[in-house]
Amino acid sequence: MENLLKAILEDTLYLWIAVIIIAGVVEGFTLGITSIYFVFGGICAILTKMIGFSFDIQLLVFVVVSLVSLVFTRKWLVEKLHLAKVKTNTESLIGEVGVVIEPIEKHKAGLVKLKGLEWSALCLDIGTTSVDREEEVIVQSIEGVKLIVKRKDKS
Repeated sequence: MENLLKAILEDTLYLWIAVIIIAGVVEGFTLGITSIYFVFGGICAILTKMIGFSFDIQLLVFVVVSLVSLVFTRKWLVEKLHLAKVKTNTESLIGEVGVVIEPIEKHKAGLVKLKGLEWSALCLDIGTTSVDREEEVIVQSIEGVKLIVKRKDKS
């Protein structure tokens, strides 16, 4: 172990390779777009080592490149890779089709069966008639523990 540490301190190439490998493995397991920036910093640190700069400069380049790439690319990457929004169980119900099991009236919630569960539901397009049993509805949103639904087109 002592020889490995001595080798790393004598030739920083091994240090930067280790940083790149560790950051890459962590990124691969987490997919959180957080440690990938240390890979970029490590690559730039290797380039500065190859040019012949001291460890201090290599470390400075590593930190600056890692931080700059984090600040200027994280938001864009998260948006492009769709990592920002994780659907909850209830959010995944939006757009799903359910069946009315207790009529939904103008100012009174009914019951809808959706994915094997019964939900209280209010209807957006109730008009003058209630939504009857066995009618299909589409979930538009969820407010608290109530589904907000609309009638499914009968096409």
